[in-house]
Amino acid sequence: MDRRVYIRHGEKAYDNNLKREYGLDPPLTPSGKEAALALAQELISKYGHPARIVSSPFLRCRETAAALAQVAGIPDVELDRELGEYLGNKTVSTLEGLVRAETLAAQPYINETFSQLCKRALSHTQGQRPSSCWYVSHGLVISRIAKAEGINLASPGYLGYHLSPAS
Repeated sequence: MDRRVYIRHGEKAYDNNLKREYGLDPPLTPSGKEAALALAQELISKYGHPARIVSSPFLRCRETAAALAQVAGIPDVELDRELGEYLGNKTVSTLEGLVRAETLAAQPYINETFSQLCKRALSHTQGQRPSSCWYVSHGLVISRIAKAEGINLASPGYLGYHLSPAS
């Protein structure tokens, strides 16, 4: 059975801020990391171990995915830019200094319109996706993926998750 679980990252250390170094790429708080470890146990007990964990390239998602992978026994987390943060509401010409080098290497979308985000979410649901996979992303991205699947879901809170319908 297809068990695609979309998980919002854990609590981040600060709100996105264009005036701060790496202002769009904050790490998790210590409690955010602890909560991610606990969520992994909960998800395993409900849905079993995932075959893969795929993450947005942003640091808060990578750290959340690493905590989930640690508990689930997944050796490597895959990065997928399609799960990346929606930055369309930021008017910047470059992300240098606003995101970390690892995030920048994944070529996150910049100056994306909301309509383009919706198309990205729709293409994510229509693409060939492995079963039994956990995806770590951002609240708005997850709510748009759910909407593309015909489910009205408010943006989930920290470590909130959405279980895609079985296919």
